[in-house]
Amino acid sequence: MTYKSSPNKRVAPANVHTVTILWAGLFLLIALGYALALGAYRSNPYLFYCLLVAGILACGIAAYLTVKALLFRRKLLACIRHLLANEYQTGMRVARGPCDEIVRFEKRINSMVDQLRVYNSLQIERISALNKSIDIVYRNIAEGIIIAYPDKREFRLNPAVQRMFQVEQEVITFDAIEKQPGNRRFVALFKEAVEMRKVITEGIVTLELPIRQSSLNVMVEIIPVKDKGESVALAIIFVNKAE
Repeated sequence: MTYKSSPNKRVAPANVHTVTILWAGLFLLIALGYALALGAYRSNPYLFYCLLVAGILACGIAAYLTVKALLFRRKLLACIRHLLANEYQTGMRVARGPCDEIVRFEKRINSMVDQLRVYNSLQIERISALNKSIDIVYRNIAEGIIIAYPDKREFRLNPAVQRMFQVEQEVITFDAIEKQPGNRRFVALFKEAVEMRKVITEGIVTLELPIRQSSLNVMVEIIPVKDKGESVALAIIFVNKAE
């Protein structure tokens, strides 16, 4: 279920400092009971009943605040787990009753979750539009481009490279490339750019595809794309026929 703040309702409820007042009252009652208990009027029955009522009231307030704090903690931890899992559709169930400090805090958290939900939707839309734009360029550019995915261990050939080698297959695995004897120089250059130096590397190599044994001398420029952890997420390889 989704618990959202209500943007259309502009009337804010009155602020009630219930938790603060109750905690302060609890400490005052405990201090009062302790002071009276140390007094010299222990044998006075009226004083005994006052201390008994104060003790019961203090225990009741402590139990109420403890339950309220435990319920808030459980809801807060559940909300944090959803946020860490990138699930922005679930906020916190706002407790019923007066608008005390905890209720106001729960509403602020829901407002934050609403903003994260909107921001996440915008990011998804932007990433989707960017990926579509990159794919359009990748498929229609006249220059040969191979995109390498180290995690998937596969190469993706754009139409220009396919025409260059006269093949129709778009995806070729690393293993298939490594097994070709003529690709030793290319494989060494690729590993140097992606695994070792992780910088732009270029050179003239023989690239042999396992399909129809297509082989060409090409000039390649390997550009590793690194993430925040300096790991290469993918590599862009520009391919041109060597003169």
